[in-house]
Amino acid sequence: TINTHLRETLPKIPYVKAIDMYLMGCFVFVFLALLEYAFVNYIFFGRGPQRQKKLAEKTAKAKNDRSKSESNR
Repeated sequence: TINTHLRETLPKIPYVKAIDMYLMGCFVFVFLALLEYAFVNYIFFGRGPQRQKKLAEKTAKAKNDRSKSESNR
C-alpha cells in the first residue's frame, strides 16, 4: 500500500528508485524479525526444553549407573 501510493505520486521511470530499495529493505527486516521471534519462541518453549530435559535425564542415569558399578567393586 505504501509502495503503490508512492509509485502513483512519483514520475514514471523504468529503473528502481532509492525509495523502492528502502521499502524492500524494511519489509525484509520486518519479516526476518518475525522469523527470529518464531525461532526463539520455538527454542525456549517448543522442543528445546524437552531436549534439555532428556539430556539431563540421560546424564543423571549415566552418573547413577557409574556410581552403582563403582560400588559393586
